[in-house]
Amino acid sequence: MIINDNNERISYKEYCHCMFSIVYIYFSNFNFNQQLAELGFSFAQYNLGRMYYEGDGVSQDYKKAAEWYNKAAIQGNSYAQT
Repeated sequence: MIINDNNERISYKEYCHCMFSIVYIYFSNFNFNQQLAELGFSFAQYNLGRMYYEGDGVSQDYKKAAEWYNKAAIQGNSYAQT
């Protein structure tokens, strides 16, 4: 059990779910990914490529998707290399 800021007991599973939700929200945000990608974070570069490829939060653009996938792959991101 974990005690949150309100002195309420929550299970470890609930805590993990909450943390996952927070991370998901950040990584599904285009602007957040763009900032991290420009700083050189390969996972953000891959994710930005995916967002451009799928048109997720941004206009679909295969050329930009390929550019970001390539940057991530060069840095060794295994998802971008497949």
